Amino acid sequence: MFGRNIGSRIGVSEGDFGRFVDREIMSRFPNGLTVFNAAGQWRDEASNKIAREPSKVVQIVLPGQVDDIARLNEIVEAYKRRFKQHSVVMIVRPALRVVLVPARLPRRNRSLPGLRCRRTLPNYLHNVGSIDGGSASWSR
Repeated sequence: MFGRNIGSRIGVSEGDFGRFVDREIMSRFPNGLTVFNAAGQWRDEASNKIAREPSKVVQIVLPGQVDDIARLNEIVEAYKRRFKQHSVVMIVRPALRVVLVPARLPRRNRSLPGLRCRRTLPNYLHNVGSIDGGSASWSR
């Protein structure tokens, strides 16, 4: 989770964050990702008060390369440096079950459990399920 405040104000604009995604994240994970808005909060150790800030969550389906975690750490360090952040939350969860779902299933396969077909989706992957409640998506 990437906090957007610098000090007590929003210092990372939508444009700044979009450029960061393009330059730092997509360059390391070019197969795609999902970004969504979040409301972050944390305890300020100096004042012992809860601080709240708008945040961004980036979800990536890791390609399973040996250097995946190293590339994630590079992204975290780049964000902290560029936007003067003390920390960035990174959660890595194994055990995702990714299902490729064509836009139109053949008639004989329409009753497969767990597969949902949305007519508005293009002919490549868009809907992903998981074993334990997580989710992920990417684009081409």
